[in-house]
Parts: sequence; C-alpha cells; structure tokens
Amino acid sequence: INISGGAVTATGGYVGAGIGGSQHGAGGGTINITGGAVTAMGGQYSAGIGSAYNGGAAGIITINGAVQVNATGGDRCPGIGSGCNAGSGSANSISIFGTTYTGNGSGGNGNGAGAGSPKTITINGSGGSKVISTAGLDGTKCAIGEGNY
Repeated sequence: INISGGAVTATGGYVGAGIGGSQHGAGGGTINITGGAVTAMGGQYSAGIGSAYNGGAAGIITINGAVQVNATGGDRCPGIGSGCNAGSGSANSISIFGTTYTGNGSGGNGNGAGAGSPKTITINGSGGSKVISTAGLDGTKCAIGEGNY
C-alpha cells in the first residue's frame, strides 16, 4: 500500500484495519505513507494502520515526508501496529520520521506502555511527518505496537 498525497480517510469494518489487513488475512503487508493527510480508524479489535484481529503480522509500516497521520485503533488495539490476537512480535517494523505524538490506553492486558513489544520501532524527529496515534478502548496500553492477545 503506497499513499503519496491527497486526503485519505479509511475506516475498517468489523474486524478490519482502516489501512492494512482483515480478519484471518495476511496482515498489513508493506505500507508506505509519504504524503498527504491520512485518517485511519480500525474496526473492532483491529489497528488503524496495520493488521486486524487474528490477522497476523502488521508488516512493514513506514511514515516519512510531508504527511499528517491520525490513526486510532479499535477496541484493544493500537492506532499503528498489529490487531488483537496477532501474537508476540507481530508488529514487525514501524518507522516514523517526524514529530510524533501518541495517545495511550488504560487498564487491561495490553502489551506494554507506549511502544508495545514489536521487533523494531523507530521514531526519528528529523522528518516532516506529524503522527497522532491513539490506542483503542477496552484495555489497550499501547498506541504504537501490538494489540492485546
């Protein structure tokens, strides 16, 4: 998935990511966002950008360039990363170049505070991106990373 400009609004349906995979699917694949204004909201138990419930790895997510991203996860999921029940290490590689603000969840059994437990998260303040990532309701503790499982 490549987004390089324009205004994109994506809302996942029942157990589907706003941008990425769906339930029992192949995860998010490779997602590159390099321009425009992107708003993504995950469906139930799914990430805003990444994978969905039982959807496997979130894939490789890169946000870089003159872009504004506002991603919100569905219940028990991060705004950016993997869906609920995707398993440990399911947010393979998330790279964000720019100024990043993250929301946080509360309570429940989320996978860590802030960054969850993916293999790699890189946040580099030198790029032009502005990213707002907000955890979903019902016990998510991370805004970027992995959903509950």
